[in-house]
Amino acid sequence: MYIATIDTGTTNTRVSLWKDEQFLDAEKRAVGVRNTSMDGDNHQIVQGIAGAMSDLLGRYRLRPQDVGVILASGMITSNLGLVEVPHIVAPVDSRGLADHLHQQTFKEISPQPIWFVPGVKNGLHDDLSNWEAMDIMRGEEVEAMAVVRQMELPGNMLIVLPGSHTKFVATNADGQITGCCTTLAGELNAVITHNTVLSSSLESRFADQLDKEYLLLGAQSADRVGLTRSFFSVRVLEQFGKLKHHQLASFLLGAIAETDIKAFMQSEALNYEPSQPVVIGGSSLMAQAFIALLDELHPQIQAHQLQDEAFSNMAGKGCIQVAKAAGLLD
Repeated sequence: MYIATIDTGTTNTRVSLWKDEQFLDAEKRAVGVRNTSMDGDNHQIVQGIAGAMSDLLGRYRLRPQDVGVILASGMITSNLGLVEVPHIVAPVDSRGLADHLHQQTFKEISPQPIWFVPGVKNGLHDDLSNWEAMDIMRGEEVEAMAVVRQMELPGNMLIVLPGSHTKFVATNADGQITGCCTTLAGELNAVITHNTVLSSSLESRFADQLDKEYLLLGAQSADRVGLTRSFFSVRVLEQFGKLKHHQLASFLLGAIAETDIKAFMQSEALNYEPSQPVVIGGSSLMAQAFIALLDELHPQIQAHQLQDEAFSNMAGKGCIQVAKAAGLLD
């Protein structure tokens, strides 16, 4: 059976084609919920998905009716996406996600209905007494389900998904998501690099390689004097130390990554214990920074990295896993 999966974020949408559980191909469009926020309607998302679907099927000489199941996850299920699907409350596994799938047809995209996977939110009190433990996610829940299945690690586990908004997802021995924690790591790195007095020192560009010495120095600085002082130290190091770009950018990345590590270790949403393995998705510089800092500063933590080849298409894999739990696929 041919399967299509749709993964929509803030700025991009990826439509993938599968034969059974085998990935075949994908089309990406630079449209996301950001467009809905600016335009006031989701027309661009609909058109982007329709175009990507048409191109994919055309390459394989398939008709829309040849696709047996269409699955969608991510911000597409928010009020700025195609259809708003309420978050479900953790703890939840693939079966729980399957029980809350939402079906709706968009004829501009396909005559087949689309099955929307809900996002997940942490369990909350009726007031704000546990505000630090509050968090939500859309899209990362299916990635987490796929990582749990792929890693097959016993017991509790922490999954790190670096990005504009880095997500930390806690799972238990039963394969359930028990909570999540979000930071603005990627966005913060972008703002500091492009839109502050440090832009000149950093040449308004990110690091293209890590310097572990200065990555570690940045992490130690953030731990000792905090983020804002560490950020300005980038300019001090550039002015007085005449450091190279990759050294300065690594220092900045180290400061941000160490603060993220502190976030997941202390978050009430995750209840992380150092005996739990940490799985980091992808091969981005932020992922590399996490691995390097955990190895150097927190050697008691068992850290694993899923390289790009192993981590690719996790959203689609997770959607298929949920569809199988729902009985939509064999």
